[in-house]
Amino acid sequence: MFCGGPPNACVRRQLGIPEQEEKKTVLSFSGVEKHFYKKQYEETRQAFITHGSSDRLSSLLQRLRAACCHPQIGSGGINGGRRIQRQEGSSLVLSMTQILQKMIDDAKTKCEEA
Repeated sequence: MFCGGPPNACVRRQLGIPEQEEKKTVLSFSGVEKHFYKKQYEETRQAFITHGSSDRLSSLLQRLRAACCHPQIGSGGINGGRRIQRQEGSSLVLSMTQILQKMIDDAKTKCEEA
């Protein structure tokens, strides 16, 4: 069977795979989310300026990507790569309300230590 056009388009048609579609959604962050992501951005930016290299940039971008999945993930997460101590009947994954409380507690501790 002859199929005109690029080979991948031919295979797509034969398999009945629809054309790729791009959909953009603009999100509005809460104050806590804005603060968290701005902090992640600034830390990543500063780390690149200080230790800038293409290898380092890749790992920094992976860290940002992980933070976008969930604030607890990765070394840049709110736990700093430490494992969370699980209490009886609790989940290892924090809710956004619990994350907010942890960020507030961490900020209070940082101020008290200064």
